[in-house]
Amino acid sequence: MGTFMNYDAWISVAGRLLIASYFIMSLPHGILNGRAAHHIKKLGAFGVPLPVVTFWIGWIIELVGCVLLVANWHLDIGIYCLAVFTIVSNGLYNRYWTVTDPMVKNFSRLLFFANNAVLGGLLVLLAAK
Repeated sequence: MGTFMNYDAWISVAGRLLIASYFIMSLPHGILNGRAAHHIKKLGAFGVPLPVVTFWIGWIIELVGCVLLVANWHLDIGIYCLAVFTIVSNGLYNRYWTVTDPMVKNFSRLLFFANNAVLGGLLVLLAAK
């Protein structure tokens, strides 16, 4: 293929950037327009200790994971950051089995399994590293 990267390398870069974009798009959404206060309040309602500190630690872990993934630098650490963030946030926010409203329950279920798919992509990326 001459001077261009090989096909597998392009797929790897595209997959890494697509996974990172999922998280990158949520970073500003999580803190702008009063969203940080909303998330902190929800964390408190879930019984999470030190909800303000927990929120900002989670946000920083997500940011660090994104930066490492996009930069392709210490990729395993970036993947672990995003995997931990996904597992914890998914377990807190998308507990569809506790929801009674059918529409909200279905939406929460879809988010739960979509996040599981993202986690699967992170694990595949880790295995291919």
